[in-house]
Amino acid sequence: MQQVIIREVVYGNMGSVIILAGLIIMSVIDIKRKSIHIGMLIIMGIIAVGIRVAESMYGKAEFNIYELLIITGCTLAMSLICAITHMLGAADAVIIGILALAIGIRKAISVFIGAMMVVCIVCGILLILKRLRRKDTIPFIPFILISYMGVTLCG
Repeated sequence: MQQVIIREVVYGNMGSVIILAGLIIMSVIDIKRKSIHIGMLIIMGIIAVGIRVAESMYGKAEFNIYELLIITGCTLAMSLICAITHMLGAADAVIIGILALAIGIRKAISVFIGAMMVVCIVCGILLILKRLRRKDTIPFIPFILISYMGVTLCG
């Protein structure tokens, strides 16, 4: 029974569904509270590691230590930049790192760029309509969710 579940996670799209569910939950929380609890980030990180380990054990993907080091370094650098500039929250940087761990660096970069493009479009429209001021903050995780769905559906 347990091996059937693991095979479904690895060979099916269950890993993507799990990450999608986590992003949906965090998007709702980010919209309501404009902050994400560190416990949720830790749980998502553990789930992403579990998905990656299961994929490497069953041969769907390789577990590359250099890729892990690159993901960790980029996540730490991005979190530091976010903490200094206050342009993104540190949780947003950590979520991109978790996505890179779960789905790979290339797809995570696509998700991040897509999310930034959607933010630019939406915020531009909201600024023109005067529903948003330049100093206002917006939740970024819903845009990551939208971009993740686009990258997952479009490949």
